Formats: sequence, C-alpha cells, structure tokens
Amino acid sequence: MKKLTTILLAMAMTLPLVACGGGNAGNTNGGNTNSGSTDKHTHVEEVMPAVEPTCTKTGLTEGKRCSECGEVLVAQETVPALGRTTESGTCERCGQSFGDWRIDYSVDDFNQPTDEWYITEDEYLVSTFSNSATTNSKLYANVMADLDDNVMIFLYEYGSRQVKNSSERYWDEYNITMRTPDGADHKITGTMYCGDDRVNIDDAYIDEVLTALKGEGNVMFRIENADRTVESYMIEVATSNFAELYNAEERMQQPPLEKKLSGCYNWVCTKHFPAISGTFRHRLSIREGCTMKEPSLWTLFSDTGDPMAYLLYRAGSAGR
Repeated sequence: MKKLTTILLAMAMTLPLVACGGGNAGNTNGGNTNSGSTDKHTHVEEVMPAVEPTCTKTGLTEGKRCSECGEVLVAQETVPALGRTTESGTCERCGQSFGDWRIDYSVDDFNQPTDEWYITEDEYLVSTFSNSATTNSKLYANVMADLDDNVMIFLYEYGSRQVKNSSERYWDEYNITMRTPDGADHKITGTMYCGDDRVNIDDAYIDEVLTALKGEGNVMFRIENADRTVESYMIEVATSNFAELYNAEERMQQPPLEKKLSGCYNWVCTKHFPAISGTFRHRLSIREGCTMKEPSLWTLFSDTGDPMAYLLYRAGSAGR
C-alpha cells in the first residue's frame, strides 16, 4: 500500500508539467523545450514585426512567439522616439512645421481657399501702445507677408479695437524704427491707405524688413503716426521659422519656362499705386501658358530677372 501511494504522488507532481512548452525534462528540439511528459510540444515560431519609431512615438524591435501556445520566445524591446529635427521650422522626418509662423491662404468670394499664400503668426503679438489719452496700454498686433512681397502690420488697441483709416481722401503715414538683433536701428516708413486697416511697409523698405525677418532673434518695431506723433505702437517679433516658410513658398512660386514675345505693347503695372503705364517696344519674357486675350494679366521679367505683374495689351487695341 505504501508503494502504491508513492507512485500516485509522483504521478500527481508530473501532471502540471504536461502542457504546451511546459516541463523541463531535458528533451529539446531545435532549441525549443518540450514537455516532461509523453505529450510533447514543438513551438511554431511566429514573427512579431518590428515597429519603426517616429518623432514622438516609441518603436519595437522584432520579436518571436509560438503561434500555437502564444509563448514569447524572443521578447520585443522598446526603441526610443526619434525626436524632431528642429524646434523652429519644418521637421525633416515628418514634415510638420514648428515655430511662431504659419502659412495660410486667401479666400475668394465663396470663402474657398485660393493659391495666394501669406505668412502670419500663429498668435497675436501682445505689446503696448500710447496716445494722448493713454500710456503703455495693451496692444495686439499681427505681422503678415504675402506672395507679392507685401509686408503688413495689423494693430488692435486695447486688444480689440482695430486701427483703421476711415478717410476717403487722405493716407496715414507712419515713421517706423526697426531694431534688428545686432542693435542697429533702421529708419523706414509705412502707409495706411484710404479705408485701409493695416500699415503697409513702403516698397523701398520691404526687402530690408524681409531680410530682418529671415534672420535670427527678435526684431522690434516702433511705429509712430507721422502727423500725430503722440500716437505710437511698440511690437517685438520673433523671427522663429519665418525664413524657412518664406523660402519654401518662394521656391514653389518660381515661374515656369519662359517664352519670347515680340511687338509693341501697352502696359499698366498693377503693383504700383497710383498705377503707372508705358509701352514696350522690345522682346519680352512672358510666363508660359498666358493667352493673348486682351487685356490680359501677364508676368514680365525685369533685366535682373525679377517678376512683375502687368496688365498687358497690344498697342492700338481696344483696351488701350
């Protein structure tokens, strides 16, 4: 009886090991451990695919498990997230842009986006303004640059009341001091046209302002009404990712192949106010794809290769 009890006890201790991949009796097959009983199991390897890490998410190395019992044979290891390639600009890995500036597009009369892009800040600049009634009060401001190389500044006194020119006859002129990160002060001017709601940097200084915004550090502007000198606005602009966005859009706007056009044409330049006009009597470089419907908007190129928009029609035509 004692011998029978001993045999039954030994069998009871062995039963839990009769399972898939269980046991440890030393029977192996290709490195896989089989059960210690007569019911043997050979693992069927299944690959657990690797997961590539991204800028913000971790990844996994390749692993292996048994497709029948689920036992993990080769554990997957965590791969750290890669991180952004830049904190101010466009990440080279994921293409996402970071910084204080963003690209947006003008809309048409149906509120649909057009291909006319502009660059503006993600958030309003918070600064101060002063006039005869207040000193260093809250000012919200917004700087914008568009595909026509216009640079505009929108001003909101007390954070809500937009500065506008309500006159139908007179422009508001502004004297502006732009201080660049090197400490240099640049004297420039701006204009708010009749019925307008923004200070337009005058053409003679646009390149100077764009160069500053494409640089590094913060650019400061002190904007003073030329007629009412007690009316002034102080804003500080972080250049951040402006250069990267502007240069990328500028490359996309490069004109296609040019074609030559000979003849005598009258023209009106649509980029100037008041409009100027004249006559071309030489060969012109015209953007390919333009039609000869008159008058038509053409893009001509100056001797330096700079594109200029003109309303162009043949001399002597009805549009003259």
